[in-house]
Amino acid sequence: MRLSFDFTNKLLDNLFRGQSLTLNPQLWVGLFNVAPTTSASGGTEVSALDYKRQPVERTLFGFCGTQGSGSTDPSSGTSGTISNNDTINWPVPTEDWGTIVGFALFNQEEGTEEPYILYCDLVTPVLIEKNGPAVSFPVGGLQVCLATRS
Repeated sequence: MRLSFDFTNKLLDNLFRGQSLTLNPQLWVGLFNVAPTTSASGGTEVSALDYKRQPVERTLFGFCGTQGSGSTDPSSGTSGTISNNDTINWPVPTEDWGTIVGFALFNQEEGTEEPYILYCDLVTPVLIEKNGPAVSFPVGGLQVCLATRS
């Protein structure tokens, strides 16, 4: 996982410099054919008529706590990892989407005015073809980990 430079700067300014950090009530998951750089340039998000970013609620119910999959209490674990509590589905593609190499979380449903928040490579890239299986992250399938030290 890597944070974009833009979001890293906003997060650091918020934590250490008292600047506001505004996030929407939802995050949107976008799929990538080419991975972006940390400066949020050079990547290629899927571009197809039937493709759009999928929403995930930024709530205790949208993502599990660090104590384990499916939890809805505030984080109290030591894993540093959260994951989706609900399945994230895209429609069955009506045209080829190409090979998906990773995903990003965005603070907006569409557009490029604001870069991604974070990007993750898929463990195994997936070829998405017309009328093929729909892309889906099952419960616990979209994991985000911030390194912790003991």
